[in-house]
Amino acid sequence: MKTQHLALLILVTLLCINCIAQNDAGHSNPLLRDMDYVYIDEVKTVQFHIVGQPLSAPIMQLGSTVLELSFDDLSEEVYDYTYEIIHCNADWTRSELTEIEYLSGFNNEIIQNYTFSRNTLTNYIHYSLTIPNANTSITKSGNYLLHIYENGDPELPIITRRFMVVENMMQILPQFARVGSVGKALSHHEIDFTVVHKSIQLVNPYSEIKAVVMQNNRWDNAITGLQPLFIKEEQLVYDYQGKINFAAGKEFRNFNTQSLRFRTERVARIIEDPVDKFHVELFSDLDRSLESYVFFNDLNGRYVIQNDDQNVNDRLGADYAWVHFSIQMPQSLENGDLYLFGGLTDWRIQEPFKLQYLDKEQVYVGRAFLKQGYYDYVYAFVPNGSDQPDCSLVEGNSYETENNYQILIYYRPMGGRYDRLAAVTEINSTR
Repeated sequence: MKTQHLALLILVTLLCINCIAQNDAGHSNPLLRDMDYVYIDEVKTVQFHIVGQPLSAPIMQLGSTVLELSFDDLSEEVYDYTYEIIHCNADWTRSELTEIEYLSGFNNEIIQNYTFSRNTLTNYIHYSLTIPNANTSITKSGNYLLHIYENGDPELPIITRRFMVVENMMQILPQFARVGSVGKALSHHEIDFTVVHKSIQLVNPYSEIKAVVMQNNRWDNAITGLQPLFIKEEQLVYDYQGKINFAAGKEFRNFNTQSLRFRTERVARIIEDPVDKFHVELFSDLDRSLESYVFFNDLNGRYVIQNDDQNVNDRLGADYAWVHFSIQMPQSLENGDLYLFGGLTDWRIQEPFKLQYLDKEQVYVGRAFLKQGYYDYVYAFVPNGSDQPDCSLVEGNSYETENNYQILIYYRPMGGRYDRLAAVTEINSTR
């Protein structure tokens, strides 16, 4: 059993003394999270997307799209990993539906597809799972949590991932609007939209419809609790001034480790150590908060796995490396800490991605153990006593920045027992 799992079991025992404690999602297991989360250090590079579309969000069309979850286990021991699918409400609390109501087939099945890495300095076992599959299919739209356990034991969680199933019952007409606040006109994006529900009669739109707006498929800063400003015949209008807006940020920083033999543009040095693995030192970054906007193509915070050094499958032939980051600062930031942030951190503030300030060198430094590929990232400041990232302090904001925005519409008719995902659309800030 993994060392971390022993600690988890001790924690569960202590929690069970008070018993019937439940987490925010309403699950009986207090260890489980209702967000994208990895519970043990040995598991890396968790990706969840439409099959064949590595940059897509985990949103599937009911009855057609197939999603794929994949991850690496660096413990080098094969485990029986089982998966559980849980239906949730729009706010990610557990819905009242039973498994038989939202699943066809079986839950708590073992992940059968795994393969060993090939010709890598860091050995790992690559696992993958598709949804739906021969054993399990989904029959209801809405929000879902996918839990992965070791040996089918809910007290040994490995991974949690969110995904959504949409049934396209309504139409969303989005548009960008001038930001209502003068102070945010050059730094923020504002989105308006109209929901068209031609074939659906709404008795009380304020209670039956829930709207969510996300920036670059991020749930950490999603705007929720939106209600229509105007109600027209077969239309709900969300046309607020200054309510649905996001800090625009700037284009994401990036680096490329697709080769561990040859240096790319952002790589200063590559070191191969048979004992301590590969080390990739990136050129030092600079504070961009006061810099003018500069356009360059990015992945809007995401990453793709790729290996250019071997003519083998990227998932199995891509190696791992310690990637070393640094950003020059004349002095340390007061009343808080600096972190790496983005898709590579699951859009969460995580302790392993915290940077340390070196007074003599006047620089923040940090490192992350990452699989070969192309990565986006930014630096996020977190004030003392908070867990909310502030990317503006070091990165700055510009209304010219290219971002994708997603709008999700949930529908629960009067007397309904669950939130159906009735429509999803995406709009780009530059097109």
